[in-house]
Amino acid sequence: FVGKDILHSQSAQTDVEWLASIGERSLLKVTPRSGRTNQIRVHLASIGLPIYNDSVYGQGEKVCNQEFGLHHRRMQFQCFDTKIELTASSPEHFQPFLEKEK
Repeated sequence: FVGKDILHSQSAQTDVEWLASIGERSLLKVTPRSGRTNQIRVHLASIGLPIYNDSVYGQGEKVCNQEFGLHHRRMQFQCFDTKIELTASSPEHFQPFLEKEK
């Protein structure tokens, strides 16, 4: 569920797959199955895996000036009769995790 409390929450589902870890940080493949605002951030924080440098749902403050630890790599959607897929390169600060995943 996503919301301030259970009575006012909306149903939401997020799939999480572990890819790699370095120390206490992990690279996850996260797929939201419903489209709720801040769904990924709320769900990961609720299971003890807050997004790195997330001052709202994370540890309460930014850890450093480094970028936010959430990246939207791929998006797919249907537009009339055309399937559209957009892919973005990973941010530079994700590279150590991506190298470890190989």
